[in-house]
Amino acid sequence: MRSTELHGTATVMLFVRGNWCPFCSSQVENLTVHYKDIVDLGARLILVTPKPLETTRRVAEFFKVEFDFWLDVDLAVAKQLGLLHKSGVPDDHRKEYGADTVWPTALVIDPSGIIRYTELSKFIADRPDPKILSRELRTALGR
Repeated sequence: MRSTELHGTATVMLFVRGNWCPFCSSQVENLTVHYKDIVDLGARLILVTPKPLETTRRVAEFFKVEFDFWLDVDLAVAKQLGLLHKSGVPDDHRKEYGADTVWPTALVIDPSGIIRYTELSKFIADRPDPKILSRELRTALGR
C-alpha cells in the first residue's frame, strides 16, 4: 500500500506495536466501539504494524471489525516519520518481533492527504481517546 491511495478518503491511521503489546490490544478493542462512527463518516481506519501482520489482523478479527492493515517492513516508515522506538520490544518477545518497534501514534488525515491531527504516545501505556479521534475526523471533514 502507498500513502497516495489515501487521496480522496479521510483516514484514521494508527501505528501499533503488535499483538504482544497489551496496550495496543486494548487500544484496538476500544476502537471497535467507535469503528462504526469512523466508517459512517466515510473514513478508513488503518492499522500500521511492524510485524507480523497476520497476528495483528487476528486481533481485529477477534473483535469482528474490518480495519485495513498495512505492514511497515523493517520499520522503514517508522524511521522516516521519527516514530522508531529502539529496543522497545520486551526481551521475551524479541525472538519473534525483533528489538525495535514504533512509538504508538495516531493520525487523522483529511481527504486531500493532509495530516490534521497527530498524537504520539511517548509513554507506552498512553493511547488517544477514540472519542478525540472521531471528533478530529469530523473537524477534518468540516462536519
